[in-house]
Amino acid sequence: MDIQDWGAIGDLVGGVAVIITLIYLALQIRQNTIAVRLSTLHDVKDTIREVNLLVAEQGDLAEILFEGFQDLDKLSGAPRARFYTWAHNLFLGYENLYHQHLGGALDPRHWSGMAQHMTDVSSVPGVQAYWADRRQWFTEEFQNYWEKEVTPAATHSGYRPFGTR
Repeated sequence: MDIQDWGAIGDLVGGVAVIITLIYLALQIRQNTIAVRLSTLHDVKDTIREVNLLVAEQGDLAEILFEGFQDLDKLSGAPRARFYTWAHNLFLGYENLYHQHLGGALDPRHWSGMAQHMTDVSSVPGVQAYWADRRQWFTEEFQNYWEKEVTPAATHSGYRPFGTR
């Protein structure tokens, strides 16, 4: 064998090594994508869980939400501020969820259930009143989504939190 034959063998081995490296990288990227999606799902659901956990842990907050869900105008002072704080934190979670979904970081299999959660909550009169008063605190993109997708779907929701009427 002469030097050209050795060069051809070297090229072949190098080409195979490149292909193996590309396959390895593709598998690593796929695994990373799965890990990012799972982490995003955990973070988003954890945010919603924490907001709702406050209701379970603080009985007086449950009473405030019960009243505010039915008619936000019944609340004033500190109870109204607590309702707004709770709703704002929930909507921050929703906005994060929406943007994670748009960016592809949220596994699409979980989107429909979370979108239904938003739809159900948006059907509540007190939440609608909060949104009308504070929608400007959220991105224009999220505002458009909420008003074109979530709000119209809420008319068919039938959701009744805490047995509200």
